[in-house]
Amino acid sequence: MASFIEMDPDMEFPIHKHESEQVMIFLQGSMKQRVADEEFTLCKGDVLVMESNEVHGGKASEEGCNAIDIFVPPRKDYQDLVKTSA
Repeated sequence: MASFIEMDPDMEFPIHKHESEQVMIFLQGSMKQRVADEEFTLCKGDVLVMESNEVHGGKASEEGCNAIDIFVPPRKDYQDLVKTSA
């Protein structure tokens, strides 16, 4: 499953985890991302890979951030959201 995400300036993603492995490809802007006990600053061109059930979260910079998220297997909670909004 792939999704395009557009994060507003200073938008926060709370610490969470999910069954799916996740790959984030950063297209524009930057963000601080915490994965387990490490913190990274990621920007255009960076790629971040997170394993299944790895604890992570982050905060977009004051300029915001755009990225592509890829989830394997697809996230059922996201699939359910698409079904209910259709």
